[in-house]
Amino acid sequence: MKTRICSAFALLVLLSTCTIELSPSGPSDDVPTEDIGGDDVPGEDIGGGDEPASEVGITIDWTEGADAPLARFEGQSAVIAGKLYVFGGYTDGSVIPKTLKADVYDPVTDTWEQLPDMPRPMTHAGTVADDTNIYFAGGVVGSDDRLGESQKIPATTEVWRFDTVSEVWSVMPPLPEPRGAGALALLDDTLHFFGGTGEDRYQEVGDYWALALDGAEGWLELAPLPFPTNHLAGVTANGTIYAVGGQTGHNETLQTQSSVQAYDPEFDGWYEVAPLPQSLGHIGNATFEHGGRIYVVGGEVAYGGSSDQVFVYDPSLDLWEEATPFPSPEHSLLGGVVDGELVISGGSALETRTLIGRLE
Repeated sequence: MKTRICSAFALLVLLSTCTIELSPSGPSDDVPTEDIGGDDVPGEDIGGGDEPASEVGITIDWTEGADAPLARFEGQSAVIAGKLYVFGGYTDGSVIPKTLKADVYDPVTDTWEQLPDMPRPMTHAGTVADDTNIYFAGGVVGSDDRLGESQKIPATTEVWRFDTVSEVWSVMPPLPEPRGAGALALLDDTLHFFGGTGEDRYQEVGDYWALALDGAEGWLELAPLPFPTNHLAGVTANGTIYAVGGQTGHNETLQTQSSVQAYDPEFDGWYEVAPLPQSLGHIGNATFEHGGRIYVVGGEVAYGGSSDQVFVYDPSLDLWEEATPFPSPEHSLLGGVVDGELVISGGSALETRTLIGRLE
């Protein structure tokens, strides 16, 4: 029988006084129009969360690349073979999944190229990539209505694979239950999905399922998250899976979280590590592993408040460090690491800009 462990060994992060830069008041932080969708559209910028560390320990030189062909947020992203792939997302103030568009950015040529359409409009899907394929699990999706108005579906069991070589979409074994705003990680040729919400978007769930990529027919149930969140990040570093930040509740009831939980596959259990210096949600596609460390760019600090902070976690020290901030407060960014550079697109401001962050 497997044993669960939830022991805590988190070190205290040294914090000093610093005021995080919040986005301007009102809907302009996330969408350029009035709140007409009632989903992930911020209200008054009220701030919130713990204050970040004050010293910048890691320097990032931010420059601009070619504009993306589409402004989007709450979409999906992954890096394969030196290119950033972005998919779906919200594209206007209605916050209804409408677009089937996917695009790929090549930093070498500084150009964007359109990909084949997605099988359905998709947001909030757990996303991860191997050397060739990009995987999508769950999500808040739109009806597959290519001729009419898309309708929002708050959670789905669908799992998809996009082959970046053949550019073909394939159906994979579905999740055991509908999920949206959960996290997806990859370890030892196995997909790991955890957290998020079910069809009730105001209630986070901690279920944890794994799917082996060697032809397994279904997902296996593993130890659930001790502290469930939604709109969290899932990332693998040095053979360990981390559940980073997220929120409880939704929209006007949301409370962003700073917790970071690590999974031990040997004992099928989770344990706490050093928390984020700032409580953050909406960081699922802006949290990356590079050089054995974990980078978190931007995020939502409260309903209507975004962060420009960049935090870096060193698992060997169980310590977070502050890096040069992102050029503007944003959440729901899309990005990845390409040849030692952070490549960021999209975000809650609904702009088309592409930002390149050279790590020094």
